[in-house]
Formats: sequence, C-alpha cells, structure tokens
Amino acid sequence: MKGTTNIPVVNIILRREDGKVLFLLRQNTDWMDGFHGLPSGHVEEGENFRQAACREIKEEVGIDLEPDQLQHRLTFHQVDDRGGTRVGIYFEAAGWEGEPYNAEPDKHGDLAWFDPDNLPDSVIATTRLKLDQIKQGNPYIEYGWT
Repeated sequence: MKGTTNIPVVNIILRREDGKVLFLLRQNTDWMDGFHGLPSGHVEEGENFRQAACREIKEEVGIDLEPDQLQHRLTFHQVDDRGGTRVGIYFEAAGWEGEPYNAEPDKHGDLAWFDPDNLPDSVIATTRLKLDQIKQGNPYIEYGWT
C-alpha cells in the first residue's frame, strides 16, 4: 500500500474589535514573498494543531495564546502550486494579551490589519479564498485537486 506525504499547517486569525484581521508581509521564505498572509506555519513532530498554532503565533507576532483560546474555523486539504499536499487548520483566537508585533523580521516585512471584506491585492489568493469560506460558514474545503 502506497502512503502519502501531507504537510500539516496551522493558520491563526487574530481579529480586532473593529473586525480587521492581522496579516504579515512575507519575505525571505521562498514562497509568496511580497504577499501578505496570516500568521501560520508547519506543525512540528510531537505537536497537535493547537499546540503548533500557539507556538507559531508566539514566534511570529510575540503574543501568548492558550490552546483553549483557539476556535476551529476551517480545515483544508490542498494541492499547492508546487505539487505538494497540505492539510491545514484555520483557528481564530478568542482574545489575547499584548500587542502583536513582527517578532521575525528576517521572515516578515510589515504587520498590517486589513478588513477581511476589502482585502488588498497583496493578500495571498488562497488565503482570501479560505477567509471567504470561513465567512460563509464552511468548515471544510478541498482546493487544487483535479
């Protein structure tokens, strides 16, 4: 029986009281540099999705979250533009302490808050699609499959 290699990914939505969502400008990552994406990253060995999300949010924007502060919004199964298969989870943080900042300036340019209903062209297209699916209440999508 042939297995598959899936890359597990977490994405974290931080939404302010005015409804705007936090984005980071990608740079020096070799994927979608020059575009804005959500705080995100790969799940490491021994982590569950929530643990990975808490670690990634701390590494990227310097805030602490507890796993029970994360609400599941979307699961996606995607064939990406490089032919890899990704399985990912979008969580939305239910409150947080502190002010987010760019904690990885070697991987990110500016930190920006955008209205999810009026995103600039610089937001990664698949991120835009997934946020639209979340807004519509869809908890699962497949993307890129033929």
